[in-house]
Amino acid sequence: MPPTSLDIQSVGGFAIGVQINPLAIQAALINLSGTVIAQMEQAVERVTPDAAFDIVASLVAALKADQPDRRILGVGLAFPGPFGLESMSFGGPTTLAGSQGVDIRTR
Repeated sequence: MPPTSLDIQSVGGFAIGVQINPLAIQAALINLSGTVIAQMEQAVERVTPDAAFDIVASLVAALKADQPDRRILGVGLAFPGPFGLESMSFGGPTTLAGSQGVDIRTR
């Protein structure tokens, strides 16, 4: 029996990707083919983890509200580390102040 080819129906589901960094929080609605359907960004400066998660919630809600008929399969988060280090010798511009010990899963 020959193999069966399957095609992904790109509008069958969507994901929201979020990136938190010390300068901005970005969110994008992406279809199953990886095409960005909508995106939003909010500039931040010295944002705390609590404030960052409030902004993430508002960006995700806005993307969902702009696309109410879209089936959202999940939300992915890129959050600056490093995590779980006993001592950190690097505290440069890519780290998010106050992020040590934040339980991301509960957010």
